[in-house]
Amino acid sequence: MINPSTHTEDFIMSKNILRLDSSVFGEQGQSTRLNNLVVEGLQARWPEANLIQRNLSELPHLEASFFAALGTDAASRTAEQAHQVALADAIIQEVQQADAIVLAAPMYNFSVPSQVKSWLDFLARAGTTFRYTAQGVEGLVSNKPVFIQTTRGGVHQGSPRDTIEPLLTSFFAFIGISDLRFTFAEGLNQPQLKDAGWQRAVEQVQQNLAL
Repeated sequence: MINPSTHTEDFIMSKNILRLDSSVFGEQGQSTRLNNLVVEGLQARWPEANLIQRNLSELPHLEASFFAALGTDAASRTAEQAHQVALADAIIQEVQQADAIVLAAPMYNFSVPSQVKSWLDFLARAGTTFRYTAQGVEGLVSNKPVFIQTTRGGVHQGSPRDTIEPLLTSFFAFIGISDLRFTFAEGLNQPQLKDAGWQRAVEQVQQNLAL
């Protein structure tokens, strides 16, 4: 969206904030609540920003039929194949056009929710978000801040049990994004730790927004 102006030099391109929620608990999810804080902070900085929202918990899982759809000429695709490709195209376009990404990545049994993995699977497309060259892989998505809120019932950061940070760091680097800002909310299912763990996470959100 371009704000109307009588002078070309006064045109201001609006920012795009891409918000991705994934908690199976919806609005009550702790990662959803942290996403709220990040989005509020970004909107305070960019009052005219467009907010694009996607609930990753509603995504289908990757199936062989999707690859068949990609390999079929657009004019020959069935309605279902066209729908599959359109979904993946939309996911890619949202990331390409975003100026900031706000991603909820709660820990479910030591990893991200399976639908978050589905989102990564639909986002990775050779020739579009990355390509192989003689010098190795090249990410094709422009770098931008990604605010990642990961919530855990226990304390796992830095241990072998925590696969979320290395997974997301590796994946985003693969497509060209290195500005990752993690918030860790840990010990949330432990009465003696949850209040302090939540407060540290809120402080970390503010620190990440200030970068």
